[in-house]
Amino acid sequence: MKYIVKFCAYILVCTGLSFADEVGSSYNTSLSFNTEERISLGGVESSGWYVAPHFGYNLISNTATEGFNIKFDDGISFGLGFGVEIKKDIAFQIDIGYIRNDVDTITDGGGIGSEPDIEYTQVPLLFNWIWSPSGHPDIRPYVGVGLGVIRGEYESNEFISSDARWAVAGQIRAGFKVDLSTTSCFSFGYQFMLAQYSDNIDNHTFGIGLSFNF
Repeated sequence: MKYIVKFCAYILVCTGLSFADEVGSSYNTSLSFNTEERISLGGVESSGWYVAPHFGYNLISNTATEGFNIKFDDGISFGLGFGVEIKKDIAFQIDIGYIRNDVDTITDGGGIGSEPDIEYTQVPLLFNWIWSPSGHPDIRPYVGVGLGVIRGEYESNEFISSDARWAVAGQIRAGFKVDLSTTSCFSFGYQFMLAQYSDNIDNHTFGIGLSFNF
């Protein structure tokens, strides 16, 4: 009887090891998405169009306007991008946003300063070319350049009038993207935007965003 038990145990052990080898050879713990086989929210084939909301932390370099030196507090930036993948790795994107920074201090030419409780807002509209190599399946870097217009406005105060001004704006951006699914990805990056008013204003934005394919 004991020989029969030993024989059955031997068969079970051998079967279990064979099954474990088969499972181990076919199981892969890594998770990645093929960016060349993306599906859209509306079906299997992707049209190449996408929408990209974004939110960021904005800093403005100290500047001067109308004879006054102005120091800005850190602010926020948010907006929405609409884009299309023109060909592999290259996309064209239109961005519209809203940037808000409080004014910390205003100093006149004589060195007399004040701390007004006012806001400075900017509304950019930019056209961008973005390159993101698809050869990186997990974390994909991206770089881009953009050009457009921007509308800036100070709140009315005793130093500066509240009239809005339009200017030409240009930007460069860089960061990385991480796929969340076959229809979406997460991004983190930095962008520098120069607004050419009568006096230039430099915007430095560190932001996060999402992208959803149609």
